[in-house]
Amino acid sequence: MTSDADGSCVQHGCDMGTALIVKHQLAAKDYSLEGPFEFARPPLTQKHKLKVKSFVTKPPTVSPKAGRHPKISAATRNQLIAATARWLPQKQAESPHKRIFQTTPAVKRYLRNLANKAGLTTVSDYILQRQIASPAFRKWKAKN
Repeated sequence: MTSDADGSCVQHGCDMGTALIVKHQLAAKDYSLEGPFEFARPPLTQKHKLKVKSFVTKPPTVSPKAGRHPKISAATRNQLIAATARWLPQKQAESPHKRIFQTTPAVKRYLRNLANKAGLTTVSDYILQRQIASPAFRKWKAKN
């Protein structure tokens, strides 16, 4: 520390002439040096209160419904492919200026309705597209 001519501390203004060891009270707004040291962390206010969420965990189990989707039987698959292949020219004739694709919403709705009527309620749209729509579109394109 540097001192003035009168022996006081230039930085803090304390008298260094009477004591060899100078103790300064260190304080900062919203910080306290008492208790556990948690520097650079302001005290929690009402808006900073942490919300504690608790999660209940179950032991891992394998569900019988987990895994792959149930396979579509060959007979059901052939019926759905044939029905879709018959429906595609009718749908295309309704709007000849628009092309229809496997991902067209009308095709997806039609496949979902066919699957529901066949009792395949757990089959995903992806499986319907891969196993029903794709072969039906190939059959339809082969005829044209």
